[in-house]
Parts: sequence; C-alpha cells; structure tokens
Amino acid sequence: MKKLGLHLAFLVLGSVMAVSRVGYAQVLPLSVTKTFGAATIPLNGTTLVHVRMDNPNLGVSLTGVAFTDTLPAGLVVASLFSNNCGGTATATAGSGTISLSGGTVAASNHCDVLVNVTGTTAGVKNNSVTVTSTNGGTDTATASITVVAPPTISKAFGATTVSLNGTTSLALTVTNPNAGVAFSGVAFSDTLPSGLIVATPNGLTSLCNPAAITATAGSSTISLSGSTLPTSGSCTYTVNVTGTAAGVKNNTTGNVTSTEGGTGNTASASITVVAPPSIAKVFNPSTIALNGTTSLTFTITNPNTTVALAGVAFTDTLPAGLTVTSAALFICGGTLATTPPTAIALSGASIAAASQCQFSVTVTGAALASYTNTTGAVSSTNGGTGNTASANLLVATPTSTPTNTPTNTPTNTPTNTPTNTPTNTPTITPTSTPTSTATNTPTSTPTITPTSTPTPVPVVPTLNESGMLMFGLLIASAGLLLLIRRR
Repeated sequence: MKKLGLHLAFLVLGSVMAVSRVGYAQVLPLSVTKTFGAATIPLNGTTLVHVRMDNPNLGVSLTGVAFTDTLPAGLVVASLFSNNCGGTATATAGSGTISLSGGTVAASNHCDVLVNVTGTTAGVKNNSVTVTSTNGGTDTATASITVVAPPTISKAFGATTVSLNGTTSLALTVTNPNAGVAFSGVAFSDTLPSGLIVATPNGLTSLCNPAAITATAGSSTISLSGSTLPTSGSCTYTVNVTGTAAGVKNNTTGNVTSTEGGTGNTASASITVVAPPSIAKVFNPSTIALNGTTSLTFTITNPNTTVALAGVAFTDTLPAGLTVTSAALFICGGTLATTPPTAIALSGASIAAASQCQFSVTVTGAALASYTNTTGAVSSTNGGTGNTASANLLVATPTSTPTNTPTNTPTNTPTNTPTNTPTNTPTITPTSTPTSTATNTPTSTPTITPTSTPTPVPVVPTLNESGMLMFGLLIASAGLLLLIRRR
C-alpha cells in the first residue's frame, strides 16, 4: 500500500508539472510590423508610420505592451493619428520620438498606433522599433522611407548687358539632386519683366525633352511642363530674348516642381538693356562770308543712368563747298580725326553714365551756298546704334553799305562848327530917301552905318545861305543907285 501511495503522489506531481509547462508554452510572444504610408515622400512632405502589434495567443491577452520609437534624423512627428492599443501613446509634433506604455492586445487580435511624420531632410530613412510586453516577450520591426529632395532650377543670361533691340540668350537649367529617385512631371513658368520678350526667331534648344518647353516668339512667357529627369540628372533649356526698353531687368522664375520631389526653388537673373548714344550738332555762327570760318560743335549724350558707353563712334562728311583742315585729337577717351577736305570721324570714345561728350571743329566756307550737313548714325559697342544729327550753314557775300554814313560828304568840312548864331543882324539905313530916279553919276559914296555892332562869328554858309546873300547884295546895290540919282 505504501508503494502504491508513493506512485500516486509522483503521478499527481508529474501531471501538475506537465500541465504547468504546457500552460507556459501557450503564451506566445507578440508579433510587430512597421510600415510607412509611402515608399517616398517629397522633402517636407508628410506620410503615416504604422506600428502594428499582433497577439498570436488563443486565450491569453498580452499586457504591459510598450515601445519607444526614435525616428531617424530627417523625420519628425507631425501629429498623432490614432491609437487603439489602450495605455498611453505619445507623439509630440516636431519631436523625433513616438512612444506607447501600458497597452493591451487581446487574444488572437492586434492593435495599431499610427502617427503622421514629416521628412525634413532628403535621403533614405531607416527606422526600427522594439515592442515589449509583460507576458508576451519582445519583438522588433524595421521600415524604410526615402525623403526626396525637390528639383532645383537656375538661370543665366548670355551677357550682363544687351543693346536696345539687341538679342542675347537665356539659359534655364533644372536638376534632380537625388541619387535614387527619378523625376516625372517636372514643370516651371518664367514670366519675363517688362522690356524683355522672347526673340524672333526664339532660338529654343534643348538636348532633353524639347517638346516639354514652350517659348512663343514675341511673347513674355517661357514654360516647362511634364518633363522628366533621371537620377542625379539635369537638363538645360536655352531661348533667345530681346531687350525692347532700356534699364535694369530683374527676372525671377516661378517655383520648379516635380511629382516625386514636390516644390523646389525659384531662380533669378538680371540684365541691363542699354540705350544707344544720341548726337546733336550746330554751326556757330550759322552765316559766314565766303572763305570765312565757323565752329561746328558736336554733343554726344549717354542717356543711361547706370552704364557707361564704350566704343562711341560716328562719321560726318561735309557737303562740297565746306572744308576742314587735317587734325588728330584725343577726345573723350577716343580719337577725333579730320581729313581734308570734308571728313570728320570719332572712334573709340567713352562716355560715363548720364554724361556728355562735346567738342568743336573749325569749318571754312569755300563756296557761296546754303548747306545742310547730316552726320552718320552715332553708335557704341554696348549701346548699339543711335540717331543722326543735322545742322544748316549759309555762306553768303556780305553787303557793302556802311551803317549810318551820309551818301554825299563835302570835301572841305570844318572840324569845329560854331553853335551860336548872332542875334543882331546889321541894318542898312540911308541918310535920305530918294523921291526920284537919279540921272547922273554920284560924286560921293553913301555911308552905311549899322545900328549895332554884332560880334563877329565865323559862319560857314550853306548853298542856300549863299543864294540869299547874293540876293541881298543886289537889293542893296539898287538902293544905292536910287540914292545917287536923287542927289
């Protein structure tokens, strides 16, 4: 009996131990999976990260479920989306950590924690998480996502300046900076500033996707749509533009975009459209005598306020009948040459911004005529071709009539003419008045006594005064004859 009881005791103990071991073996560890909502996101784009915890046990709930997920550099929490695991889930926006504590997973069930994350730097982001539980052990899961950098755009004009109505190139380059992701849907738009237009012809060229670029001649818009770029690749589009108004032209594109990389940067470039020089001329004096000289003055103006003009030049051929002498002068940083008989030329001059160059040439009138003299167009290296200038000159015979000169001048004219005329005129008074006409010759000469003695003043008689004097003497002689006869 004792042996039987001992055997029964060992049997019961073994059964209990077996049952205990079987119960322990039935609590299987939890299973964890982690996924991102997309394989790639654009830089600063957002997607979901999903941590799923599965309980494989039929009759046992897993308790004390917890994890701390430290996101890799370049991923940050945007917001907590959901948690159905119970306990406390923490996902603070802008942080790099997602955590769960005190969670429970029911038997033969699963729970999920979903969090929105944002990619802040480009590249491949590998992320692992380890989940623990009180009665279900631990498990680790890993997921990866690629944050895609956006395309970039740059632009450059073919020159820093272009002459008014001149043409230069504009190059626009788009680039894919990602080594592992190709781009599709690449696009941008560029509206040219006032005073710049697409040239005619537009000269549009591209070695990649030429059909994706549009630049209509005479318009102010350049646009790209639906283009592609390989990994780490780039593409340049070139178009010609024309400057239609003078001044500084600042040009900025819209943002470049792509389907995979989102929105990239803008690109800016500047060009100055340079107005040509202007020229004016004048003869001074504008009328000269035959073989006389006049000064022909030229004034060349730089109308640009920010750009100096270089290589300023013009020629002027005088009309036949006007001449210059030979000379070579250093004028405004260039050379002024005059070549007889009629050639005037300026070359290589420079004019500072908003300044003038002025000089004069002596011109001789070799033939009688009225002249109109017109220069060739003034030009400069960076400002293109400007206007011409005209001026008029009269070469005439001078008139010979002196100003305020009497036509008849007496040959003997006293230099000092008295200004006072005697106020008392001598009176001729006879001693008796005759009553009849005398018939015999008088024996004596009557005395002529003036009533007063005038102050002798030299008087130069005029032609009329001389006539009056002769008339007076005749009358006096007749009076004397009458007096003699009466006696």
